[in-house]
Amino acid sequence: MDSRLERRGRTILRGFLERFPDACTPDQQELYLSNPDRATRCDEAAENGADGSTHYERIQDEREAFENYARWRRTGSGEPCYRVRAAVEAYLDSVESWHERNGSLHQEIG
Repeated sequence: MDSRLERRGRTILRGFLERFPDACTPDQQELYLSNPDRATRCDEAAENGADGSTHYERIQDEREAFENYARWRRTGSGEPCYRVRAAVEAYLDSVESWHERNGSLHQEIG
């Protein structure tokens, strides 16, 4: 993960998460309807102070939250911010690849 595009994406995503800290946290009721296994796992992990989601699930949460934001947020001309989205996607792709190469993509986050 050393391309300029990925570094830019990391910076943008960090700023997004600082500004909207709950954007990537799925609503518990929605989670029970859409992914009951994950919801149960997260509830059990929370009892021990852990997250319970896998790295893959968190990366997908971040993708979805940022994509929703990017659809809402447009540049001054009204066009979607394609370069910003591309940078964030490049960063998230590199994080996902790193976890896949290291065998931790589907491990629970402690």
